[in-house]
Amino acid sequence: MPCFPLGGITYVPYTNQVLNIFEPRYRQMYSDILMSGGRRFVVPQITQDETGLRLSEVGVVFYLHDLKEVSEETQDQVKYVCEHKLIGRVRLRRVLNPVVFKDRSTYLQVEVEELVDSDADEDLSELEEEVMREVLKVAELQTTMDARVRFNEDALRLRNVSRDDGFWSMVSDWQSYLNSLASLRKQAFDMDVRKEIVDFLKEEQGNVPRQVSLA
Repeated sequence: MPCFPLGGITYVPYTNQVLNIFEPRYRQMYSDILMSGGRRFVVPQITQDETGLRLSEVGVVFYLHDLKEVSEETQDQVKYVCEHKLIGRVRLRRVLNPVVFKDRSTYLQVEVEELVDSDADEDLSELEEEVMREVLKVAELQTTMDARVRFNEDALRLRNVSRDDGFWSMVSDWQSYLNSLASLRKQAFDMDVRKEIVDFLKEEQGNVPRQVSLA
C-alpha cells in the first residue's frame, strides 16, 4: 500500500481530512492511486528515538474522496487539494522500499495487515453508556464554570461511543477540545511574555517600541 508519513497531527478513523499536495513524490502517488483505482494509502506517524526516524507501527487508511487541480491558481506551488475519508486502521508489517525514506526519490510502499479489535465480540454497551454519562458531566461542569473552551452539551447528547465511528468521533471531539485549550493557553502565555518584555524595556530603556513581536 502507498505510504504517506505525516508528523505533528494525530489522525483518527471515521473523520474527514483535507491535504494540500506539493511534493513531486506525492504528486506521483496521487496519480498512481487514481490510475490504479485503489484511492487508498496509509498515513503513519513519524517518531524519533536513539536510532533515528521511525514509522509508527499503526497507521490510518485515507480514502481519496475528491481531488482538485490547483497548480494554475498557486503557480504550481500546490498541485492538488484533496479531500479524504479516513476509513480504518492497519498495522505496518514492513517497508518495501526503505531506501527512499532517505533519498525521497519516490513515495514509500508498505506491506500492511488490517487491524482488528481483539474484543470485537464483547458487549460493551453498559461501558459505552457509562462513558457518555461521564463526558456529559464534564460538559455540565464546564458550563457551570463558564469555561472559555467547552463542549457543546446539545451536540454531545446526540453522540455515542459505540464501536468504530461513534468511538472515534468522540476521540476527535476530545482532540479538538484539547487543541483549542492548548491554543488558548498559548495565547495567554504569549501575552504574559510580551508584558514582561514591555516592563523590562520601560525599566531599562525608558521607552517601548510600537510593536513587540515574539516571532
